[in-house]
Amino acid sequence: MTQCSFERALQARAYLLWLDGQRMRYLRLLKLLYIADMADIITTQRIWAFGAYSLPQEMCGIFLRHSSIGMGIPVHYGHARCCKRFSYTHEIEFALLFSLAPAHDRQVVAPGPIP
Repeated sequence: MTQCSFERALQARAYLLWLDGQRMRYLRLLKLLYIADMADIITTQRIWAFGAYSLPQEMCGIFLRHSSIGMGIPVHYGHARCCKRFSYTHEIEFALLFSLAPAHDRQVVAPGPIP
């Protein structure tokens, strides 16, 4: 085992206190950045976001896109809040992909018969 000096131990303690202060600042920042309502954030982007009981129990959420309604993300209203939040963040990726894709790539074509 290596022996260290008293000064080195004080430096290590000061560094650990500094790290703990950084961690606490980070946690306070995370509390400030916490998003209370994912659906509210999504609807500000002109995407329907709502809870629905009519989804199958195995499905937490789905991304919908149609020319008559635009884009929407229904999530299963009966699921836990953490599941709904995950589903909103997962499904919003599809909306981002559709909005970033060139116009000629936006059409989703159903596969034809296999020859």
